Amino acid sequence: MLVDEVRRLNARRDRDPIPVLADLAPLLEQDFYRDRSRLQSALDLLAEARYLIAFRLVEADPRMKVEALHGYAVAESDILRDLKLFIFERLEAAYEQQFYRRRTATLIIQEMLQDTRKYNNSHIGRILNAAVMLNQYDQLLERGGHDYLPASKQARLQELLGARAEAGATSAAIPDESPRTNTDGDPQRAIDTPSGVEAEQMDLSGDWGRAVEKFGVEFLLRIHFRKNEFNKIKYLVNTRRVARERDLIFVRDTVRTLQARALEKQDPELRRHLTALQNLLASVHVKLQMIALERERK
Repeated sequence: MLVDEVRRLNARRDRDPIPVLADLAPLLEQDFYRDRSRLQSALDLLAEARYLIAFRLVEADPRMKVEALHGYAVAESDILRDLKLFIFERLEAAYEQQFYRRRTATLIIQEMLQDTRKYNNSHIGRILNAAVMLNQYDQLLERGGHDYLPASKQARLQELLGARAEAGATSAAIPDESPRTNTDGDPQRAIDTPSGVEAEQMDLSGDWGRAVEKFGVEFLLRIHFRKNEFNKIKYLVNTRRVARERDLIFVRDTVRTLQARALEKQDPELRRHLTALQNLLASVHVKLQMIALERERK
């Protein structure tokens, strides 16, 4: 029911196709969702089960009394691809209107992602955040993300509902959104992490795990940075070899330093890697948002 409503809103083109909580308010009239807290709880559950993707359109800014605002989309390849193309078009139009010059969405993201706070809670800032996240999730599903297969989502949802019931939560307050068709595929269970945040779970298998145990993540990352192996670092981030928040922040801050050095000091060697640096920064940005969202749900 809730997934179907988000799917319907994702398909609209006369208005913003990325619904926020207020867009789903009509569902409050139904018995399932008696108040906003239950509706938000259902959205969080479905996002954690990977039926939906949730991402920040606006970052919280206590100084400016700005609250975080989250958007939602159905985690299916066709929907995300169509949404991405539409949002890319909106980003290009908003950029041209604001800066009086034309650029492709990819170049706009590369340019503006370095200073997202500057555009926070603005029209173009919301579109930018949606474009970045939709692009990343579209790529993830295109690569065949196992957690987004129907069987994995269904198993994950049942596991989460069971955990809520054990914790004393009322699972009856959350409508069953699991598909009714039988599908193949095994769910992947997450390993507990010291922080309690699943998104920070690291893959320490093989040689990488042994190297981390011996030298530590930051030391290994510094080696890759010194060798300008930015695509390799992006691979480590995307495959959860590097997943802890403090390590991701180290990567983010190092990338920003290198970008500034390339642009301000005109470092010819680093300038050759600006695209790779920007792609790495986008991957880190997505992972940090996922950690922040999971913490907000707890």
